[in-house]
Amino acid sequence: CSYHLFWILVKNRDEFRNFALALIEERLTEQANVELKNLCDGRYKIQTIKSTLGNDYTLQLKEPEGDWINVSGFASGGERMLASLAAKIAFARVLAPSVSMLILDEPTHNLDEVAVRNLIEIIHENVSEFIDQTFIITHDERLAESANKVVKLI
Repeated sequence: CSYHLFWILVKNRDEFRNFALALIEERLTEQANVELKNLCDGRYKIQTIKSTLGNDYTLQLKEPEGDWINVSGFASGGERMLASLAAKIAFARVLAPSVSMLILDEPTHNLDEVAVRNLIEIIHENVSEFIDQTFIITHDERLAESANKVVKLI
């Protein structure tokens, strides 16, 4: 009798664990999407993809017509890099809400001119609202020229 009770408890514990993890994942994704909306004016969203191997995420881009497409495979390299950076900042804001410093190492790598302008705009207009200090390591003069202070290492 005690063996059967133990088996029921373990089974329920596993079910509870799976339920709790799914709930946490759902809330994390919801909050990250709130942060992405604030950060990029609703241009990107994170979608949970359920598969037989478990859950995964895909980053989606809103087209001018309002349709959502997966960034991977459809967007330019620069757009994918910008979307990825925005998603990382969004998850960081959810997991560490009091973060006050952002360090970016070569964020303009593989970005085209339009994506660099978008990145500069996002950093100046959106990121600066909740990040006190942003440190950027870059070789990109366009990005360096947009900074408040530049330190050059020779």
